[in-house]
Amino acid sequence: MKRPAWRRLAPDRIVALVGGLLKSFATRLPPLRSLRARAEIQARVAASEREMSLILSGLQELVFRCDADGRLTFVNPAWERLTGRPAAEWIGRPFAAAVVADRRNDARRLLLPLPADGKTRSGSLAFRSARGEAVPHECIATPLPDGEGFVGSAVDVTERLQVRGRLQAQLSFTEMLLESSPLPMSVVGRDRRYRIVNRAWEVFSGRRREAAIGGPVGAHLSPLEQQAHEAR
Repeated sequence: MKRPAWRRLAPDRIVALVGGLLKSFATRLPPLRSLRARAEIQARVAASEREMSLILSGLQELVFRCDADGRLTFVNPAWERLTGRPAAEWIGRPFAAAVVADRRNDARRLLLPLPADGKTRSGSLAFRSARGEAVPHECIATPLPDGEGFVGSAVDVTERLQVRGRLQAQLSFTEMLLESSPLPMSVVGRDRRYRIVNRAWEVFSGRRREAAIGGPVGAHLSPLEQQAHEAR
């Protein structure tokens, strides 16, 4: 009976052959492990990017990234909703191009490359909407390490400014009513110092409002009058 070819080999040749096969397998194992680890990392990064994309798509704030020259490299869906233009049209364009003309210098100053202090910067800007309206925003931008650019966000403050305007109008109307009243009237803070006095109060007290505002209540009265004032 004829023996198989491998049985006819000397024992030392067999050992050398097996050793060579094992060595070849061992040299190929690290690359296989490396490829597997790389694939796992890529899968985790892809999942993280999908999660971040979902988060950014739900934000009402504008989110952006610029390179060192102030050109956009990323914008979120809120940017597209405001401007009415897809993200692809903004990538590579200057950040200031999205801002109304009279505020573009403010936008450029927000992204000045120097000093590279790493501190977050803020400013009031107005972005041009799809309908051509100037929409006010409070914007912040943070420099990236090594001067690579900026990341930032902007919040629409239209409603806040409208509320502030209505409040100011109401205060102005109240002050007008106080000023036109024939009765001496004053507004006093919790620290018991005058905040507002009207014209009739000036006539009654004989003091000008410039001297009274900020001063303590009843400072113009005599000691007896102050006691009566405090009692009431």
